[in-house]
Amino acid sequence: MSKLPERYQRLFEIVGASAVIISLLLVVVELNESTKATRAATSSSASQAMMQWYIDVGANAEATDVFLRFVQDPDELTPSQRVQGTFMLHGALLIFQNSYALAKEGVLDESTHQTILEAVVPIKDSLGFRLYWGQRKGFFTPEFQSYIEELREVDRTASQKLYAQEKVE
Repeated sequence: MSKLPERYQRLFEIVGASAVIISLLLVVVELNESTKATRAATSSSASQAMMQWYIDVGANAEATDVFLRFVQDPDELTPSQRVQGTFMLHGALLIFQNSYALAKEGVLDESTHQTILEAVVPIKDSLGFRLYWGQRKGFFTPEFQSYIEELREVDRTASQKLYAQEKVE
């Protein structure tokens, strides 16, 4: 096998190196597109989980009644209804914690995360939330616990009117 002249060897090395660089650039572009798609899917999934919770509670008159009464004054509920209220609130808080964790990892867009967690604000000072958080706080990660405690410190009450209506009889 004859040896190629040196100028051809250099040319082939340059072409080979260029092909590697172009391949790497294509991988980076593909990775960016994949990351965008993953973030979009994660955002959609987090929002859908919260929407489904609202639909499940809101479409069932009994669930809505129990949840409202639990938030307003859990002592007025039967033991079974208090458990229902606790479970409904726990389901929502698990969704919130998931959103919080995904945002911390950089997978969930911060604005989506904030809109989901904004749902805590209307109930943060309610009797039901205080009872729930006192009993269930330990079920959540220390970081999320701190985050909820910070939310509870914020003096923001405009959206609390939704749950401050007359007690449901």
